Amino acid sequence: MDCRIVKIKRMRTPHMNNVKYLLIVVLLFLTGLAQGQTEFDDDVEDVPAAPIDGLIVPALIAAAYYGYKKTNKK
Repeated sequence: MDCRIVKIKRMRTPHMNNVKYLLIVVLLFLTGLAQGQTEFDDDVEDVPAAPIDGLIVPALIAAAYYGYKKTNKK
């Protein structure tokens, strides 16, 4: 082949990575500020979460069985 084929190189934009990192840092900073300024002056009764302790072991067994069946399909 001769040298008439010219490869077009894409322009790299390294500044876009910097913009993404800056955006992530700013969002994390604002999230930290928002979480740090929460004060609850209400006298509300705390409601306990749903009791799922008895369902964890059966759910793990069912998930393991389901995964075994999915991976060993013939």
